[in-house]
Amino acid sequence: MIMIYSSIISIFFSMQLESSFARFYFNAKENNEHFDHLKTIAYLMGVFALVYSVPSYFAFNFLFANYFIDSFSYIFPIICFTAFLLNVTSLVNLHFRYNYERRNFVISSLLFPITYLVIIGVYLLVHESINFFIVFVAQGIGQLIVLLFQIMLVGKKLLVASFQSKNLKSIFKFSIPMLPMFFLIFANDKAVIYILREFIPLELLADFSLATKFLAFLSLFFFALRIALEPKVNRFVSFPNDDRRSEYRMYVNIYIGFSLVLLVIFMLVVPLVQQYFFPKFTNAYRWSIILAISLILLYMGAYMTPGFSIRKRMDIKLLIVLAQVTFNFVGFYFVLKNGYDVFFALKYLVLVNYIFLLIQHYFSNKLYKVSNEYLKATALFSLVFIV
Repeated sequence: MIMIYSSIISIFFSMQLESSFARFYFNAKENNEHFDHLKTIAYLMGVFALVYSVPSYFAFNFLFANYFIDSFSYIFPIICFTAFLLNVTSLVNLHFRYNYERRNFVISSLLFPITYLVIIGVYLLVHESINFFIVFVAQGIGQLIVLLFQIMLVGKKLLVASFQSKNLKSIFKFSIPMLPMFFLIFANDKAVIYILREFIPLELLADFSLATKFLAFLSLFFFALRIALEPKVNRFVSFPNDDRRSEYRMYVNIYIGFSLVLLVIFMLVVPLVQQYFFPKFTNAYRWSIILAISLILLYMGAYMTPGFSIRKRMDIKLLIVLAQVTFNFVGFYFVLKNGYDVFFALKYLVLVNYIFLLIQHYFSNKLYKVSNEYLKATALFSLVFIV
């Protein structure tokens, strides 16, 4: 519960300002103001961290006061400290990615997990059992070491950078709709398992849990692809023109082709893994395959709807996502309530999510026409859905 709480705290501290950082980074870089932009977003995150720390403390007391946790009074400030550091270090990592500083990005990304594992490992060698408090201490120290490394690289440039008060309106206009959208997507992802609890026994819920674990491995590949393509995509969003339009279509086609190959491999490998290692979880591989298509659609939305970001109309996308999540919640519940099995209900989710992806693509093209690549995506979707 505290881990989930700390994740939510981190989201409120960031206020999705990293999305504004990504959207306007290349525009700022064109004027050699990208460090001003970085400093401005970091300052804003610090302000939100201070503002939200007060209600967060009362929420923490309300949720956890009756648990009699050891070192209770120290956990909350460590959570806030770590959440703020996580947001700031993530901003600098985005700068490394967008500036193609590969070495700095890799080192900065690896420092936290290495530090965290070393601290936990040393503690286990000395005490032979893990302590609840040390988990949060290790996280805080890990993020602090990452920040110190980043300060060595960009600290002097940030020190002389200036706060961009003139851009605050654009920053907030873009990021504010992203916050409720993030929670909608988060709820959409997590609510499925709570709805399933009403209709299936615990054994089948375990099958579904295993299916999501299979999916985590597939997510790693899509995360790697996103790291590779996101800087190029955001550069096009910052400077859209006819020359870059064809290049952008190439990235969409790369994603579609990559998705198809990955899905075919996933469909072949997962049944074998499930049968060999988890023979009792007979539904897991079937559910994971249909969930994999949903995952592909989720990532596809980022590549096929650049018009919202180009025209800074994330409010339109928010309304579409709100309708999508409503259809998912209500429809998924009634499909199960009418006696259909989980596999059918998950296919319903895939179908609804794809329809709304097309709706997003349509309105994105209305704002700024990039391509009609959804036709290729439809062919891909139809093929894998039939299989």
